[in-house]
Amino acid sequence: ADVVESQADVDGYRVAVPHAEVTVVRLRASREALWQRLAGRESGASLHWHQKRAIELAALMDKEAIGDILVETDEKSVFEIADEILRLLF
Repeated sequence: ADVVESQADVDGYRVAVPHAEVTVVRLRASREALWQRLAGRESGASLHWHQKRAIELAALMDKEAIGDILVETDEKSVFEIADEILRLLF
């Protein structure tokens, strides 16, 4: 699990693990969901930094079309998200 900001990041994984099949699964959430999730684990200046960065990353990933598979996560449980990923992969 990692933040992938560009195709160069993905290419780096492919180089690091030769002959591996690398599939990037992007988990996308609305701004409201991102902020709510971050508020559950961050506070103060850290919360504000992470909120700003989450919005920047979401816009960048949209612009760069990051991800072989895109899963919308709003209002889904971890189990529902995992199930959807498995269905899309296999």
